[in-house]
Amino acid sequence: MSTDTSIQDKDAGDAIEAAANEERHDAIIGKTIDCCVVKRKLGQGGMGVVYLAEHETLKQEFVLKILNPALTGAEDTVDRFFREAQACAQLNHSGIVAIQNVGQEGDLYFIRMEYVEGDTLEDQIKRENQLDWRVATQMVIEVAEALSHAHQKGMIHRDIKPENIMCLPDGSVKVMDFGLAKHVHSSAKVSVTGQIVGTPFFMSPEQAGGKPTDARSDIYSLGVTLYYLVTGVKPFNGKNLQEIFLKHFFYAPESPKIYNEALPESLCEVVKRCLKKKKKERYQSAKALARDLQGVLDDPDAELGAAAPTAAAAAAAAAA
Repeated sequence: MSTDTSIQDKDAGDAIEAAANEERHDAIIGKTIDCCVVKRKLGQGGMGVVYLAEHETLKQEFVLKILNPALTGAEDTVDRFFREAQACAQLNHSGIVAIQNVGQEGDLYFIRMEYVEGDTLEDQIKRENQLDWRVATQMVIEVAEALSHAHQKGMIHRDIKPENIMCLPDGSVKVMDFGLAKHVHSSAKVSVTGQIVGTPFFMSPEQAGGKPTDARSDIYSLGVTLYYLVTGVKPFNGKNLQEIFLKHFFYAPESPKIYNEALPESLCEVVKRCLKKKKKERYQSAKALARDLQGVLDDPDAELGAAAPTAAAAAAAAAA
């Protein structure tokens, strides 16, 4: 066995042992929360920790998201946690991971969600570098349809990215983690003015600038996601946060066709429209985006329809 292989094996063994030690010292594992026994940790973010759990009676697996204890001291944070979970629970769509319950047990605040098996699109890109454009387009159509449902309910996701889109074994996709979601019709203040919410590589210019967001912010993020899926390249990359934000503000990315010659011009045009800096120049609804993407799949050589309608026209069409 070579020295390099021995070192790699040792590093892998150390990583496994470290993860096992962390799990052994995690006080949440083994607890019963909302009639579910916590089995293992799945991940961690700024808002909290995500665990896999099994219902004691149903013997069905669920996901438990536990609010970060460091955030529970602020009453407005806990209120927002419950308010947003309750709003997201109203979303009933096959393309959105369902919220089953929200509550408190002792000093722990939790959300219980549907458990979905599969890979995230981020996992797929890491494994395959880029996806076939037809496969990626169909996936993004499904995400757009799920977002359309959420937007009609007044919910904006605000963190659309490959890591938050799960691909199921049958090839369908589900949008995960509405944890940063905002209810646009809520009279309560849901975030601090100027707070940056989202993931830098995929967030819209208005998010990066701490300005108000709406459904078109999700459309921008979905456009960045589509670009990444079909090229394996993040269109707004940088060495630091400031450089990434400046690119979102001012930089028009290269056509994705430069990185994937198989892409039809019609698909590149859809991506370009999603990534417009001004919200009024993007698709005005996820439904309109899904329609054009379906048109690309049906006839890649066909020209796209007229430019995206104005916000007023889109609102009038939605009300009709």
